[in-house]
Amino acid sequence: MKNDAPEFDYLQEMIQAQVTELRKLGPLVFDILETIGPAGGAPVPSLVDEVVRRSRSRLIVQPNVEQLALRAEPSSSSQLIRALPLGTKLLVLEPGGEAKIGQPQYLFVNDVDGTRGFVAGAYVVKTEQSPQDQVDEILKLLEYLRAREIVAVTTQGNVLFASITSKGKHIVEELLKPM
Repeated sequence: MKNDAPEFDYLQEMIQAQVTELRKLGPLVFDILETIGPAGGAPVPSLVDEVVRRSRSRLIVQPNVEQLALRAEPSSSSQLIRALPLGTKLLVLEPGGEAKIGQPQYLFVNDVDGTRGFVAGAYVVKTEQSPQDQVDEILKLLEYLRAREIVAVTTQGNVLFASITSKGKHIVEELLKPM
């Protein structure tokens, strides 16, 4: 009997590498994949509308200084998790977080690779995109997912339709697992 353990380990490593790469792309990737869903799929126009709607309910901030401290607790003496470069997108995880922007209070955030921590509200700004920029980013991410064979885009009638590929199914399942 042949041992498939090395092949299985290799596949798991490949899936984990893809998941890590996708997490770095930010919350829109999660929205796209959740909207498409593991079974079935979604017409691209509806997909874009839903992802834009979801992103409007999310507060995204970014540092306005180089090397903003991401800390384990809401204190300047807390353990430094990492220094965040200027422009890093951070998802605010607490209700009412917008009131802390520009203030000497800490915000609980999630960075692009899924690390949670606290940043000083005085050193972040809210990021806002125009609707066209959001659509452009969604379409760019959809093309990125298609190029990596995670998502297939086909024509049904005269409508583009996005679905998760068989290769992408395992990656999406792992990506959407609670951390």
